[in-house]
Amino acid sequence: MSVWILTAAVGLLAGIASFALTPWIRKAAHAFGLVDRPGAHKQHAGRPALFGGAAIFAATWGLVFLGLTATGVAWVLGTLDRFLGDFAGDVRNISRVGVALALLFFGSLLSALWGALDDLWPGGLSAAPKLAGQFLAAIVTVAGGAHCQFLPGGFWINAIASVVWIVLVINAFNFIDNMDGLCAGVALVSSAVLLFLALLQRQYFMGLLLASFLGATAGFLRFNFPPASIFLGDLGSHVIGHFLGAVTLLLSYTAGAGEATLAVLMPPVVLALPLLDLVRVSVIRIREHRPIWVGDRRHLSHRLRRDVGSDRAVVIRLYLLASCLGGNALLLQGAAAWQGALVGFQTLCLGALVWLLLDGSRPKAHS
Repeated sequence: MSVWILTAAVGLLAGIASFALTPWIRKAAHAFGLVDRPGAHKQHAGRPALFGGAAIFAATWGLVFLGLTATGVAWVLGTLDRFLGDFAGDVRNISRVGVALALLFFGSLLSALWGALDDLWPGGLSAAPKLAGQFLAAIVTVAGGAHCQFLPGGFWINAIASVVWIVLVINAFNFIDNMDGLCAGVALVSSAVLLFLALLQRQYFMGLLLASFLGATAGFLRFNFPPASIFLGDLGSHVIGHFLGAVTLLLSYTAGAGEATLAVLMPPVVLALPLLDLVRVSVIRIREHRPIWVGDRRHLSHRLRRDVGSDRAVVIRLYLLASCLGGNALLLQGAAAWQGALVGFQTLCLGALVWLLLDGSRPKAHS
């Protein structure tokens, strides 16, 4: 079986699973009163269900475990090569990534549980316990081998930097989860870029993992696109941020790069939009002497909404922006150092332009 066909099949199955699960989760959430009520900086209509991120988590990891079970059976029956074709060699080496995969799952589970606790806690968790849970999930994942290796100073420096990176990405997606369909849609764009990078690098196992996540996110987005009938909740934004933060560390970017140092640029370039929004909002809140973790309506999406009026128009524009920013990572494949520098400069200029255009008006913030 072609790797590309297998990848498409995995993504399709994950999408069907997520599409089927989401209405059941929505129904259960309404039955137990787990809905998001408008107020303060939240101005959505109605009371959409929470815990939509559970569909992404369940569909992603359900497909992963189903795939591992199916390949295990094929291995025992001696039909692995016929069943998987080009991918069979990767499966025979699965023991090399077994621990990393297991701890990625447990880290993702911790993120889901901690996000669910934040959704259920009256008024949400305060900053300290919320960060503690994020760091715990990141530490578990990094302990499995999901860490960078380019920093001087040995294992511990790289491990600490990797933990901080995962927590940063979790919060970036948590911050950008401020409009129907935005967080899930940007995650879909980012995972598509990472999937393409994985397949170009012939990292087929990571490609299938990303295909499962991409399909699950797409299936959920059908119900989360404006006007949403179900929200990700902190459960979902934590699962998305943790997964993408960890996967960017597990992927190897150097096989097709002309300069190994360009690998450092790829993760922040792929996730440039949520990182830009996180930095921009944090700077605004610090400048106004307000806590970074207190929500307001100063995000990129809110600023755009004042100009275009429609949530759908806003998220489509931001999907395109995420594609332009994140897609620059594909240009780093096989690039020389000077070409990589140009890609980095272009990304910074585009981000700076967005920052300046959206920073033109400063409406009164809501705490």
